[in-house]
Amino acid sequence: MFTKDLPAVREFQRTYISKTLGIQPTAWKDIALLAGYEKAPELRKLPASHAISLLHVYETLEYLYEKRKDLFQGTPLEEFQRARKYFA
Repeated sequence: MFTKDLPAVREFQRTYISKTLGIQPTAWKDIALLAGYEKAPELRKLPASHAISLLHVYETLEYLYEKRKDLFQGTPLEEFQRARKYFA
């Protein structure tokens, strides 16, 4: 196994990239949901760069939903919250 495949290294990389982008390490699930996730195809799809920018500003999916419902085109917040279960 290569060093880069170790869980601790992957977590360090995720944390480093999150810090560099100015987002919370836990935001990656929400970025995937906003950008489109194959197990939840009904959810709104944004470019990943746009999702990252939005979560940089609003920090959480819930706060983003509260302030910018126009982005979600009528999709209830609960659908996004339920879809998080796909990310164990």
